[in-house]
Amino acid sequence: LQIFLDVDNVQELEDLEREVGRSRKFLLLVTHGVLESEWCQKELAWVVSGGRVDDVIVVWDAEEWPDFPI
Repeated sequence: LQIFLDVDNVQELEDLEREVGRSRKFLLLVTHGVLESEWCQKELAWVVSGGRVDDVIVVWDAEEWPDFPI
């Protein structure tokens, strides 16, 4: 199993796009402000539009919003 973290060895946006393009699974950790990041927005858009990812897993960090009704 090979795991890529988007904070590892990514210097340019093109590096991130290449790594996302190689991915078969995608895990999105939803934290406060994650979707305000241009890179996170692009990463998620590539996953959704690319069609190569088998599974998209979303993990909600409830500690970030303890009063949010789930």
